[in-house]
Amino acid sequence: MNMNRNSFILAGVLVVLVVAAYFLLQKQGERDISVDAAQHFVTLDSSSVDQISIKSSSDSVLLKKLNGTWFIKNPISYKANNAAVTEFLHTVKEMRIKSLASSNVDKQSLFKVDSSGTLVTISENGNHDFSFYVGKTGQSYNDTYVRMAESNNVMLVNAMLTYTVAKKVKDWRDKTIFAKPKESITEISYQYGDTTFTLVSSDHGWVIGKDSLQDKNVSGVISALSNFQAEDFLDTPTAATKKIMAQISIGADQIRFAYDSAAKKYYVQTSDAQQWFIVEPWKANQILKRKKDFLKS
Repeated sequence: MNMNRNSFILAGVLVVLVVAAYFLLQKQGERDISVDAAQHFVTLDSSSVDQISIKSSSDSVLLKKLNGTWFIKNPISYKANNAAVTEFLHTVKEMRIKSLASSNVDKQSLFKVDSSGTLVTISENGNHDFSFYVGKTGQSYNDTYVRMAESNNVMLVNAMLTYTVAKKVKDWRDKTIFAKPKESITEISYQYGDTTFTLVSSDHGWVIGKDSLQDKNVSGVISALSNFQAEDFLDTPTAATKKIMAQISIGADQIRFAYDSAAKKYYVQTSDAQQWFIVEPWKANQILKRKKDFLKS
């Protein structure tokens, strides 16, 4: 009888210890709740947003929408990456509160929702502003700690904000070098020094003069040209940019290529602007083909 009673006591103590350990290991305010039932962190009408300010210890960027198009206004003036802005606004709009992490002012630095975090300010219709801090990720990389600037409440939201918000300025810039619908590209001219040749779409397929071409090779170039994106920007021309090694013409548009052998990068410029773009060799080589690459064997 004593043995059974002792077993029951030990079992009861074990249950108490397990329950206590569970609650001790849970960080205050981080117990999961149904995300679908949680309220949105902010109320946002994406179509009304016309200015976004993002300030961190390493980068600051000011984005403004002018006549329906997003631009970077500070620290440079340049067309913005519309996909990045759209993703950012969608993420902010859909953020839902999972839990209250803390209301203690002294713990804001722990969650990096003080001056060590990223301050986001969003303006709607030119006059309604709200600001919030983006802090560190939660125990799950899909969660982030945030705090409204005027509140002491640190919230855990169901969004991975580090990548979406903490971008370098170059990643907010539009990296499009050239873009056109594939079906609109019906003629491509190449010039390598004194060597020139032109690909033309005919009723019998693509040709160079009277020579028939391999459709798959032409299609590969057209696909690359239809959405030609840079890796980075070269804002100050170098000696390498003066040595154009190839030029491609698509209708009235020209794309010029220079190669920097020291950096092992291509510098690319179009006839539409003075901006130079940096392109990795593998991407440039999808476009830079010789006549022999197109001819049927």
